[in-house]
Amino acid sequence: MEVLREIYIPDSTAIVRGILRRKIKQRRIAGKIVIHTLLVEMFERMTREENRVIGTIGLTELERICSLINKSEKDNLSIEFTREIPSNYRLYRFERVEDVDKMLRELASEWNAVLITCDPTQKLACKAMGVEVLFEDIRKKRL
Repeated sequence: MEVLREIYIPDSTAIVRGILRRKIKQRRIAGKIVIHTLLVEMFERMTREENRVIGTIGLTELERICSLINKSEKDNLSIEFTREIPSNYRLYRFERVEDVDKMLRELASEWNAVLITCDPTQKLACKAMGVEVLFEDIRKKRL
């Protein structure tokens, strides 16, 4: 099994569905994971203002991911938070998590990074833009 050393940008689905954490535990990714602070803020707003459990799940997953990475080998995997916004999104108002996910796709394109998602539409949009994507189809998972 090949392990790639890349820059990875997870979208909201990869975090909330536990895909990113699972990939880290399985040692399937190596390199730098970049979390956008807008995603953290979106999860926080969902929790505080909208009383939506998905926000709490997102924040809890991020905490678990940070803990996992801090326990792993430092030279193999790292995590970083960024505020960088693609130029065409500088004046954009991010009201929905889908807006943030769309911006993350654009950022992955600019940085030549791998976008991690489990949203089939996001996967198609990445492919259409030539953005490398690590996709996990959760619809195939059965209990």
